[in-house]
Amino acid sequence: MKEILGLLKVDLSKVSADVLEGLRTKTMDLSYTNGMVHWATGSGRTGIVAHLPMIPVSPKELASAEQLLQVGKLVRGAQFASVAATATAAVVVVAVVVAATIYLTGKIDKVENAIAEVAHSIGQQDRREYLKYFEDYAGAVRSAQVMLNSRVPVSEISRMAELRLDRLSEARQQIFGFVRGLQSLYGSSQPNQAQYALAIGFMIEVLDLVPAALIVERELCLAAGMPGMAQRYREQVSREIRRELESFREWCDAQYRQLALGHGGFPDVLAENRDRLKALFGSSAHDILLSDPLAPFFATAASAAGPEEQASHERPANTMNRDKTA
Repeated sequence: MKEILGLLKVDLSKVSADVLEGLRTKTMDLSYTNGMVHWATGSGRTGIVAHLPMIPVSPKELASAEQLLQVGKLVRGAQFASVAATATAAVVVVAVVVAATIYLTGKIDKVENAIAEVAHSIGQQDRREYLKYFEDYAGAVRSAQVMLNSRVPVSEISRMAELRLDRLSEARQQIFGFVRGLQSLYGSSQPNQAQYALAIGFMIEVLDLVPAALIVERELCLAAGMPGMAQRYREQVSREIRRELESFREWCDAQYRQLALGHGGFPDVLAENRDRLKALFGSSAHDILLSDPLAPFFATAASAAGPEEQASHERPANTMNRDKTA
């Protein structure tokens, strides 16, 4: 039976009980770039524990995998390198939601095109200069993606990963600041319709890119040998991204209210972007990327295991927990 190119799933039958328990209790951490399981910070150990065994997803399983593929817009035969786990029916599907050549590169291209359009519409030189932060961010994401996909040993890229991580983090803060600046500018003044349309399109593309790029940042933490920071990145930056998305939603709601009250606005622009805004605020992909990526893995692992095996995971005494407290 022909395999679906690039789409893999975890072979739960070959994952050891110790590894499952370590991931469940967070004494181990998973790298999506290469499927390696690391000892987590605080476990009392360091290094690589194991590689998760992967097997191809067959066409008969496409129905269960299709939702994730559609969400990620990955059904194009992309070559997948980085992996993210999500539960679909009774199988754990591991797909490249982040570092897929078409998925993430396509998003970066959209942001770069939006940057060029906004730059032409902004007259002040200082604002044009500020847009360079977006170019830096897109470039940093792209270069990090290439490095993570290179399959170079972690020992050889750890320092480069740390430098790229610093660059990404700084650029991300700058773009959030500029998005808030655009909201303030266009919320208090009346631009022309072309500028307004470009600004909304620009903010949509940027805020759609950042959740996917966050996983690249997390992978850089692991490549730099900082699994503890990888977990903090997921928790802290995920909250930050959700706040920015909510702030943009509130800004859009305010634009609709102003329009309804007859206080100006561009109804055609808002109508044209209604579907894009709905997709952004209701994105299942963002829920996957910003949540604990291992949670659905264990939900599925538990459903695949028999009652006796599930009960064994709930017993308080086990060697993994003793290792953690040793």
